[in-house]
Amino acid sequence: MDLSLFTELPIPPLVLSCAVVLAIWHLFKYKTLSRYQWICTGLLWGGILSWVMFGVIGSTVDKEGILHEPFALIPIGLLLMLGGVLGLFFRAVKKIFIACKRN
Repeated sequence: MDLSLFTELPIPPLVLSCAVVLAIWHLFKYKTLSRYQWICTGLLWGGILSWVMFGVIGSTVDKEGILHEPFALIPIGLLLMLGGVLGLFFRAVKKIFIACKRN
């Protein structure tokens, strides 16, 4: 497998690998996810896919010397990842708060 794709990504590989592990762990830990959790997990996967697609599509320079790259995928991926992580984080905090309140 050619790993040069991961060296050209605009994000550190550690961040990408942590996000992938979090998304996979979340899918397998909870066999029955609520609609909210499915949406948050989908946002995580959408962000990961955006960053991977940025690396796969790559950049080109045309004959006039103009650079063409799918730069919009970087902030889109960041927003999707941020939405997914924050959504899962707030859900976890809410569940912990409710569990502590019962005791």
